[in-house]
Amino acid sequence: RPWVCIRCHQPINRDLKHPDSNSVSVDHYPVPVKDLPPDHPLHTDHSNLFLAHLGCNARAGAKVRDKRKQSRQW
Repeated sequence: RPWVCIRCHQPINRDLKHPDSNSVSVDHYPVPVKDLPPDHPLHTDHSNLFLAHLGCNARAGAKVRDKRKQSRQW
């Protein structure tokens, strides 16, 4: 069975190695790591782990806002 990226739905070439952007990576989807406490079971639960191209995973990566950079509380 071919490996398919959860993000772009294109095949993943198993022969490509990190750091090639088309190599395989594990994506925490649909719940990103940034939304989980460190000891949460979804970090390793198969229902939250999917294969993705490294580049697709990086582009979708956790976008954590730095609250210190806000000019004021809204």
